[in-house]
Amino acid sequence: MSFEWFVGLFEGEGYISQYKSASPWNWMLGLSSTDRDVLERVVSIVGGKIYGPYRNNIPNRKPMYTWYISSKKQTVPLLEKMLPLLCSRRKAKAEEVLKLHYEYGGGPEQRKKDSIARSAKARKETIKKRRQQEE
Repeated sequence: MSFEWFVGLFEGEGYISQYKSASPWNWMLGLSSTDRDVLERVVSIVGGKIYGPYRNNIPNRKPMYTWYISSKKQTVPLLEKMLPLLCSRRKAKAEEVLKLHYEYGGGPEQRKKDSIARSAKARKETIKKRRQQEE
């Protein structure tokens, strides 16, 4: 199977979702299927991990499996590679995620800048509080 096959499957069945964590810029790419072998092919093409089976309470329903990746080291390069092959709706979402990554979560350099900015802000707030207490 090829990367293009994966993108076609993702286009029809996949999702790009934000998840809660310490950082607001965490995203996951995922697919759900009742066919584990399909997700095993996905893993062989792009990596990630399969979770499940998840059983539901509806009679005669197959168990569901989910594949996803959530590491920025995986999601960003994968989205960049997928971008030219995606149709308009998924492409818009992928571009939104990549824009947020480039602007706010763009690797160690950006994290260092953010850390310095937070430290400077904290120092200013401390000085302001001390001045208020002295008055």
